[in-house]
Amino acid sequence: MAVWSYFLISSCGTYQIPKDALYDIEGRPLLYTAGTSQFYVKEDGTRVKIPLPLKKDIEFNGGKDSLKSYMNHLYYYGPAYDPTLPDFNYNESYYILFDNDLNIIEVRKAKKRPHASEYYDRIFIDGLKKSKNMWHKIIEGRKWYVALVSYRVF
Repeated sequence: MAVWSYFLISSCGTYQIPKDALYDIEGRPLLYTAGTSQFYVKEDGTRVKIPLPLKKDIEFNGGKDSLKSYMNHLYYYGPAYDPTLPDFNYNESYYILFDNDLNIIEVRKAKKRPHASEYYDRIFIDGLKKSKNMWHKIIEGRKWYVALVSYRVF
């Protein structure tokens, strides 16, 4: 039996989000598929249609290695980095929503693992929000772009 959540999008209608949608660390819906369409649900509850499947339509300048270097810098040179803390050794996934001009609208993290640290969540979310002008389009003409950034936290 499917369970549905409802969100008001205008005074004239609602849309349904399936229970098996991807949720962020705050428990809010992030991505879901309805039929042959995929939607990104913004923090304010509005949704935007994105390509299905999620394709690589934008890229960090310098590619994957450059992004990894940027993320490592955020992690290892963060103000509270403590090398004596135990290693976590897991992957985290962050979603970045861009508009057509590659302005960063929001950065959200998929639901975290039980042992994850909120400190690291903030480092990466804040750092990715500051990555404006560090991205370029691979596919032109989209109204919205979504980048999935996976990072291994040690």
